[in-house]
Amino acid sequence: VLPSEQGITPRQRHMTAFLARSLGSSLEGRRLLADLRRERDLTLNVLNNLNEGVFVADQAGTITLANPAAEELIEVRPGQRLPDQLRAIVAAAGHGGEPAPWKGRHLAIRQALLGDAQDAGAGVIYVARDVTTDLAAQQRQSDFVAFVAHELRTPLTTMRTLTSLLANQDTPAVKRAEYLGVIASQIERQTKLVRALLDLSRLEAGHYEMPLDLIDVRDVVREAVAVCQPLALAKEQEIQVSLPSSEILAQTSADGLQQVLINLLSNAVKFTDPGGEIGIACAVAAGHCRIRVWDRGIGMTPQEQQMLFVKYASHSPQDGREGIGLGLVISKLILDQLGAGIQVHS
Repeated sequence: VLPSEQGITPRQRHMTAFLARSLGSSLEGRRLLADLRRERDLTLNVLNNLNEGVFVADQAGTITLANPAAEELIEVRPGQRLPDQLRAIVAAAGHGGEPAPWKGRHLAIRQALLGDAQDAGAGVIYVARDVTTDLAAQQRQSDFVAFVAHELRTPLTTMRTLTSLLANQDTPAVKRAEYLGVIASQIERQTKLVRALLDLSRLEAGHYEMPLDLIDVRDVVREAVAVCQPLALAKEQEIQVSLPSSEILAQTSADGLQQVLINLLSNAVKFTDPGGEIGIACAVAAGHCRIRVWDRGIGMTPQEQQMLFVKYASHSPQDGREGIGLGLVISKLILDQLGAGIQVHS
């Protein structure tokens, strides 16, 4: 029971005010402590879920903090000393985070001083990122650009040489006809290359229009076989076609599906020896249409199978194969857009 206002002495009033301030300070302190705990929990939650490895080391090189990604990526634990090799990598990379090899991977490591530069006890925070996949993709892209340049330059060099020979009045008529045939084939080769690059660009940009129609899949298969038949005959190969007697109706793009089948069949022809067997079969099961293209070609390693649908993972110009390795990449993008899938087995 509080005393009435009239009966409060100055001492009591002072004590009441002091207790009120103390209670207020205590409540404010609790609120600040709760806020600090929430911020700490949020920071730890963010650190624990980062893909980048974050760890802190004091001036003596002892690790004082490491998130799970750092423990897995760099194999460092709080309480351990920073490995000398890792110190050397960071020192060599500087603050730019240039990639450096580390236990079979490539890491980009950045560092920053914790506290003031004049503080002798300030530690260092490190952020490490695994860039192995990024570097491999960059290398594939660089190789791909070099390969495309080779594919563009070689036919142009051939055509330039032949046109100069055609300009020579002493060139026999038979040779002129031969040279013109070679020039025509090289132009076709260039056209296919440019078309593949444009198709890839349009598919990735979402500008590759494929109107859907109700079609009989068997008709698309027969048209694709007809396109590739001359290629097979030139290598004395036989394309075996197996289609059901009843129609296979599907709501899809005839042009898109035909391009995929032509890509698959032409690859089968390319990588099968002369006189070899190639086949295409069509079947329906559980409301889906499955088209299977097979060959008795050179086969593929598990590593090659993994890279078949990866952009820029082309073969090198030294292996003697024409093309830039985009056919299957384009096929995969087309089928993705059509809501279909593709698998490969060797």
